[in-house]
Amino acid sequence: ENNNYYRTGAYEIVTNPKFISKVINSNNVFFLFDLAHAIISSYNMKIDYNHYIQQLPLNKTIQVHICRPGMGKNEMLDKHYLPNKTIFENLKLVKKNSKHLKFVTIEYYKDCKRLINCLKKLKTYINENL
Repeated sequence: ENNNYYRTGAYEIVTNPKFISKVINSNNVFFLFDLAHAIISSYNMKIDYNHYIQQLPLNKTIQVHICRPGMGKNEMLDKHYLPNKTIFENLKLVKKNSKHLKFVTIEYYKDCKRLINCLKKLKTYINENL
């Protein structure tokens, strides 16, 4: 799974998309792509999101985690908000680039009813778009 980039000195290597790709490809394993982590990393690293994810091994993605990040004081943070339409549209791009995608997990835990409604929306979205 790709991680979030925060400016602490601990994330420079592990969030580098070329490093992630090298680990995945050289070990011939599948990739768990966390969409919010990619949004956070690209924003906090000041890299265009599309450029960032194009360097990741999306072709090896078997599972995607989705949620919506949020802003902190000076950086984007992993807030685990419910995904919105933009997140669902980004999921479509991932699916387009991965023939192995089998699982989508919504990373939200604050309200069961809202999660169930979002799961229903995701199911409809997948059926209509993926």
